[in-house]
Amino acid sequence: MIATGSKPMIEDYCKGLALSALLYGLLALASILAAVL
Repeated sequence: MIATGSKPMIEDYCKGLALSALLYGLLALASILAAVL
């Protein structure tokens, strides 16, 4: 499936952004837990 136009690109960008935000959130949570424990 070949994505044409800007909409699929924007959707992929949003997915990547959400994924990286989730990873950074988990990383922050882990560092907070490590600091507390």
